[in-house]
Amino acid sequence: MKLNLAIVHLDMVVEILALEPGEYTLGRSSENNIVVQHFSLEPKQGLVFSKEEAWFYRDHNGRTEPITGEGVVSLSSHMGLTTQEYVESGQTRISEFSELREKRQSIVHKRMWLASSLVAGLLLLSMGGYFVFKQQPQNVQQNHLLSKVRSKIVEFESYKDESSINDFKNYGGLSDDDFKENSGFCTGFLVGPNIVLTAAHCLMGQYIIDINNDFYLKTSDGQQHKIKNVLGFDVKRDFLFLETEGMEEFGHLEFADNYRIEQKVYTVGNVHGEGIAIRDGIISSESTDPNEPDVKLLRYSAGTSPGNSGGPLLNSKGEVVALVFAATYSENFNLGTPAEDLKLAYEKYVEGRAENQSVEIAIKRVLNFKPSVMLQALALPYLPQFDDYPEISQAFSDIKIDVAVPIDFENVDEAILDPLNKAMIKTFYEVQDILRKKDEIVLDWTSFVSNKTPAILPSQFDASQSVFIKKQDRYFPYLAGLIDSPSKADYLKYREQLEKEEKFDFQSYGYNIEVADEKFDLLPSDILYKPNEKPGTKLRLQNLSYGAPYSQLLIYEDGDLRTSGFFSLKLFMKNFLGKDGALANSSSRFVRPLSIKDFTIHDLEINKEDIQKAMVQDRLGRNWERSRVKLFESINILTYCTEMPEGVFCIGRVLNVFNNHLLTIIENNFRKFVLSHLLINPFFWKTDDLITFLKEGKQKQMPLMEGVSLDKKNGNLIGALSHFPLEFTIPNADRIESVRLQTGLIGDSDQSQWTGYGMEWVQKDEDKDLVCGLGLEVFESQSAFILNFLRDRKKQEKLRKIKGEDPKPLPGIWYKPFRGLKTPFQIYGYCAPLEEDPRVSKQYFVDFKNAKPFQFSYKLR
Repeated sequence: MKLNLAIVHLDMVVEILALEPGEYTLGRSSENNIVVQHFSLEPKQGLVFSKEEAWFYRDHNGRTEPITGEGVVSLSSHMGLTTQEYVESGQTRISEFSELREKRQSIVHKRMWLASSLVAGLLLLSMGGYFVFKQQPQNVQQNHLLSKVRSKIVEFESYKDESSINDFKNYGGLSDDDFKENSGFCTGFLVGPNIVLTAAHCLMGQYIIDINNDFYLKTSDGQQHKIKNVLGFDVKRDFLFLETEGMEEFGHLEFADNYRIEQKVYTVGNVHGEGIAIRDGIISSESTDPNEPDVKLLRYSAGTSPGNSGGPLLNSKGEVVALVFAATYSENFNLGTPAEDLKLAYEKYVEGRAENQSVEIAIKRVLNFKPSVMLQALALPYLPQFDDYPEISQAFSDIKIDVAVPIDFENVDEAILDPLNKAMIKTFYEVQDILRKKDEIVLDWTSFVSNKTPAILPSQFDASQSVFIKKQDRYFPYLAGLIDSPSKADYLKYREQLEKEEKFDFQSYGYNIEVADEKFDLLPSDILYKPNEKPGTKLRLQNLSYGAPYSQLLIYEDGDLRTSGFFSLKLFMKNFLGKDGALANSSSRFVRPLSIKDFTIHDLEINKEDIQKAMVQDRLGRNWERSRVKLFESINILTYCTEMPEGVFCIGRVLNVFNNHLLTIIENNFRKFVLSHLLINPFFWKTDDLITFLKEGKQKQMPLMEGVSLDKKNGNLIGALSHFPLEFTIPNADRIESVRLQTGLIGDSDQSQWTGYGMEWVQKDEDKDLVCGLGLEVFESQSAFILNFLRDRKKQEKLRKIKGEDPKPLPGIWYKPFRGLKTPFQIYGYCAPLEEDPRVSKQYFVDFKNAKPFQFSYKLR
């Protein structure tokens, strides 16, 4: 059953949304399905959902109410939910104004009742006359005040993005009638010739980071005006002075010399971005910021709404008493910066204007500051261990930057974001040094190696990779992909296990990807890794912006040309969309509320000329071809692709960012701190392709492929471990289908290095296809997975014998210790059959229980 959901603000229906059965998150944050940007709501307020042909609302506290045509479900003191049918039924009433009117009529009635000498008709006439007498002067006074100041009030409107409008038309089925002509969002007012005063957050957003300079100012005559400069601002007091041009004839407002509690005041602003309105109230109180007593606030009861930000709070003379910057609807006490602070700022930034005047931005003064939010907004990793130490949170809170004003408006994002990002990165490194001194792990693989954990072997062939699929008569692991370092909890668990059992049974596989069977028409290959989808569900386009980036691998077929840019962004999105497509939403600054809806994208029509490409490099030295395309105002789809021995490995994600300069910063940080940290699993490659890759020296860019050399000679495969004195020979190289290297991080707190310690391969045999492996284990380190498997079996055998039970057969593994060396170690070899899984079609598993010893030729250098 569909729901025509009406969102009600006070006595006005704000939006009506046509909802299909399902679940919809609702709140102030843009991450929700239903976005209601109202200060009285939480970022994630609650859930609207259908169940058994009925609709319900559940808030974040678990309170659940039905949404019916019989009433309004309260979201906050001023916001509610109901149905369109209820709004149109005639059962609704204007609540607050009607109650106010009833109270006033009651007072009038009591007064008239005292005049008992008047007849009933005169009584009614007096009531009506008295009501008109009480109401009319107030309306006249407000209208007169509004007409007096209207020319000095400006509206903020966003520039229309025609390309995003075309995207909504192409993919969402919207028409011209679904779009508004303009999109307003804030207010400003003239305080001098071509000087506009407004709220700082209208330009800088809630956290300074989401800077929006893609707008113009509209005056009362409907004309558009560009902004020239930012003259000065204060993020705590939330004011901002802008310099524009062409507004000389409009005049300007004066600052009030004083004010008093309970004085009548008026807000004038661009209510909900739909035009200028005036509302009255009183000054309720003065207060100070509890954290900073020097910051004075003015509280008042005159109505404010989204869009009022930056507008004036006026007295009856039309003088500016305060700047409107925030609302607290739960108490109807709205906040403003008093005129005395604004006058001082005007003297400093306008009258005393000078080049390179410094403005300090102290991060802790930003409203609702949270280190995690700011770090993640800049694509800097927020480590959970940051929360364990108060001094780390304090270090981020203490960040300060100086910005020189005036700032050319077109470059305001660069002038603020560059030093802010630089300061955040500097502090990010500093807090990691703090963590190192506390013996904590940080965003550096080497931090996981210490005297207590002298080896990290993330590419071991353990149970998570024991399942294979067969394509084109060739075996590939069902799971593969990116490897991320362990979380703090996993690392501590690993260290505890190591201390108890002396076993390096470490696994750090993350963000795995699965093989898709479908053959796509864009490329000839059908070996393709892609994100794992749950059957019967559709992913959201925005899902690519959360968590780890999705990854996939294209394996070249014989005869494919290996050329730069072979793997396209369009192919990546085609694979992400899959057979069922992905969901998107038409929520936009310019889409009418009734036109906002979900729609499914089955294919993206990406033109080559719309794709921005660049060659970039991460900190490991890996070269990536970065492709980027923009959709729907702020959805930026990116892929990073790098050449592997016989294919292309790509990482893709979506960034929801409006500002292009911020997008550049995020891309750089992502490449430096996220992409560089993720390791690419060394897949199983054809032997000749892998040998060529290693001879070209490309493994230097792949930590998990370092420390092993391979070559073919006289029909044998010859290998060596560069960090250990071991060379080995594997006979019958022509029977080896594909090879995978094993590398780990070995060392201590002072020194560590990526070291090759073995390899696995898939081998064709007469009876059974095999997975074989050989490797090296530092003596008594218990770091080899297959040897640990053998040791565990031996323990089980002893227990079974004690109990009088028949022991399970031990796996066949050949191994030999070398004790007389500087670093004692033992080598091992095995071969285990690949068995077809009777439960899952076309899947094979490695039968380690029936492994046989594999003794290879070796020599010590």
